[in-house]
Amino acid sequence: MIVYFEAHPAENIGELNGGYRFWYSIFSAVATNELWALADAKTKTPLTHCDDKQQTLVLVWPSLGSAEFFARDEAKNCNPYPISLEKFLTQGIEQFERSNFRISPCPAPNQPFVSCTAHVFAKQVEIARALRHRLGTLAAGCKRATNRECRCKLCGAASMAAMEDSRLAVAMRTTGLNKIWTVQQEWRTARLATDTGQPLLPIWDSEAGANAFIEAHADDAPGLKPCVTPIVDWLYFWTGWLSAANYRLDLNPHHSNGQVTSAGQIAPLVFDRLLRGTFTRLANQELPKCY
Repeated sequence: MIVYFEAHPAENIGELNGGYRFWYSIFSAVATNELWALADAKTKTPLTHCDDKQQTLVLVWPSLGSAEFFARDEAKNCNPYPISLEKFLTQGIEQFERSNFRISPCPAPNQPFVSCTAHVFAKQVEIARALRHRLGTLAAGCKRATNRECRCKLCGAASMAAMEDSRLAVAMRTTGLNKIWTVQQEWRTARLATDTGQPLLPIWDSEAGANAFIEAHADDAPGLKPCVTPIVDWLYFWTGWLSAANYRLDLNPHHSNGQVTSAGQIAPLVFDRLLRGTFTRLANQELPKCY
């Protein structure tokens, strides 16, 4: 049976550990070329925090929603405002270094502050940009991204892996294409109800697989649509809060003659490690961990 959950990224960020919040902020900023900060509504002074070591932390967030979520509980007299990532790097970093300020990406209510020096923050942005470029290069290598019969190098490797472990095959294809598909009804992501009560999230390594699922459930779940998520967003946001919510993943569920088959069920962190290992082999470069 299909049920739904509301995906509210701002609230879910509060469930992530510091490593996920740090890297989600970095990759999100690289993708949008933007950060968000809070400033006092009257004085317009940017919000900072003094930690236990008496170090001043400059607080930044990856999105308007995450900044508003923090302000709702911790800084009700502040308003969010956007900052260009380029301006932050070219003008802010040098000033923060001179003042010995540290950067705290994506602080969340009732969570420990995670921080780094301004120089380290700028270096992590460089790493994230290089990794996104490498992922894009891999994705460009598959000329027929939605064709399950593709015989390019990436999909051929996945087909070979399928002989040994179908879960690894899904990880290889997902990494090569830089995409994961789920299905949604309006803004609600579909999950599967199980007899044990543990939430199960179906995901696919192709849009064709998601569309086949939608067609099979046209009567009992009308209005479903495929939704694609870049792999970096999956690794540095979805994995963390799916793990916190005790989800399991159902890889490529397929309906045929009333029977449901899949490449297997797997814990989000295990699938995360498969994706990272695959990326390291394909790209000869390691994705930073956050757990």
